[in-house]
Amino acid sequence: GEGYCSAIVRRGEGGGSLRIADLINRGWSPVGRSVITKYKITKSCEGSKDVILFFGNFKDPMYRGTLQPVLDKIGASVEGKLVVVPPYAGGVDSVGENYAYISPEYVLDDILGLSDFNECVDSSIDEFLSAGLSQGDFEWVFRMYVILNARKSIQRLARDCYGLMLEIDDLRAEHTIKALVSNPGRLWTSQFLTGYLSSVPSFEIQSGTLSKSRRYKAPNSKRILAVDEFSKSVYVDFLGVGSDRVTIVGAPRIDAKLADIRRYTKLESRNFVGACRGQHKVICIATQPYDVGIMSAMVALVADFVKTNQGWFLLLSMHPNENEAFENSYVEILSKLPAGSFAISRGNIYHNINSADLVVTYFSTAGLEAFCLDKKVLTFRPSGYDSVPFDLHELGVAQCFQNIDVLSGLVLGGIGVGGATSDSLERLKDGKSVDRISSLILSEIV
Repeated sequence: GEGYCSAIVRRGEGGGSLRIADLINRGWSPVGRSVITKYKITKSCEGSKDVILFFGNFKDPMYRGTLQPVLDKIGASVEGKLVVVPPYAGGVDSVGENYAYISPEYVLDDILGLSDFNECVDSSIDEFLSAGLSQGDFEWVFRMYVILNARKSIQRLARDCYGLMLEIDDLRAEHTIKALVSNPGRLWTSQFLTGYLSSVPSFEIQSGTLSKSRRYKAPNSKRILAVDEFSKSVYVDFLGVGSDRVTIVGAPRIDAKLADIRRYTKLESRNFVGACRGQHKVICIATQPYDVGIMSAMVALVADFVKTNQGWFLLLSMHPNENEAFENSYVEILSKLPAGSFAISRGNIYHNINSADLVVTYFSTAGLEAFCLDKKVLTFRPSGYDSVPFDLHELGVAQCFQNIDVLSGLVLGGIGVGGATSDSLERLKDGKSVDRISSLILSEIV
């Protein structure tokens, strides 16, 4: 029979018809109060024939740490203009010899026929909802929820994309866009232009960790520059990206972070930490603000090992976002250890890792960074938690443990880093990710 939602739309009270249009407010802001986002890109490119567009969030240290060294490297290798298009206003807004940072401006809309534009938006919304009717009640209700909460945001996004399209058309009339480089690729400017300029080479550079979660979507860019083999498997097997589109390049952010700490010996880092004596073997636990119970169980197992094995020191490196509940639990567990055999640190994570003989974590990227520093890495797998958002074991950089017996066997079995690693893992360790990324981008710019 007919679905409930379909009945609502098709039959109003008294048996009459009820249009979708009647369910949604059709009011829009007056034309004189409509605000849009504008990028003035063309003017900044005067004097340059070729242009490379970079889309990046330079306010976020993670993304800046990835994109800035790539930008600098490519800037030293090309003659064209490099244009950075950030998602926010009020940031850097300057034009150099071959660099241009273009902050968006929020201005009153100057489009002619805005009312007609808004009618097109409403017509598209009606079609979107009508198509949901044929897919069942849940889908229709979900789409109605989206529209009721985001109708004006959708209009604003469509209007901003239209304005950006006009700006890019003006740019292309006088200049050649050679490439699009995104980090992250989810920025609306990147998502729109990688589709609109489908003939232009496009690249998305991965920054953070990736997991098999519905909150991620398949990137629009033609080439995906992934951090590691695990991330490539997420892109290919979970998000459906063609394997030939994904290249493993390493991580510029990790390379930059570890460049400084690599100048320190293990003993120098221990002196910096100031908590563990040189004659001890050190286990560093890198905790994270994920689950107090899981973190405490991991710490308790390592504490039991240290308690029953002389010559070991436990250095607990807390994540900055862990609150008092985490710290109180750790203090209660570690208070049972002999004095001088443990320390809790909220200091420099890299000195903590570098001072250790081995590193224990759940799924923190500290485990990946420890591997890059040639540390043995162990990852905790509590009973009933077979999967984690970022699987260090599947990546090939860590061994798993669930209980004290397995932990003891792995630790006492040796603290070397193990056998040979794959080419993709070596790319994480060699510090050459920026060179690889730049070479790949430049090789496709004709």
